[in-house]
Amino acid sequence: MWVVMLVPRVGLDFLDGNKHPAPSFAAYALWVAVILIGFAAVAIAYVRNKDGALKASAVAAAWLDRLGAAGSRGFARFIVAPVTEIAIRIGDRWIPAGDAAVGSALETTGRFAVMGAGLPVLPIFVALAVVLTLVVALASPGVFK
Repeated sequence: MWVVMLVPRVGLDFLDGNKHPAPSFAAYALWVAVILIGFAAVAIAYVRNKDGALKASAVAAAWLDRLGAAGSRGFARFIVAPVTEIAIRIGDRWIPAGDAAVGSALETTGRFAVMGAGLPVLPIFVALAVVLTLVVALASPGVFK
């Protein structure tokens, strides 16, 4: 899977199912140049003033920490809190009622199964096939036109 994201054309082909042209050498060279310039900028800043580079790194880390905390607060406020409240409200009333309804449906199904154990199978299947055929025929469009 990592190979799909390593080669951009293959990644695009995988994501949208279409064929894309291969990127040119100039496109790859451009992005390699961007990476090298980034590493060079960091190295030059560190060599010229280690304390300034560390201070800039600390400021960037504090900014990212605040950004992450704000995102976490937003997620907790707008996603976690409403979902938790919904689960609490549904859990008190609807889940036990739903469980009771499922239990009674299973009990009724079991009773029908026990009642039908002594019935002949072939006539029942023929009758069900006839009823199903009539229902489908009457419900299909064009019957009442």
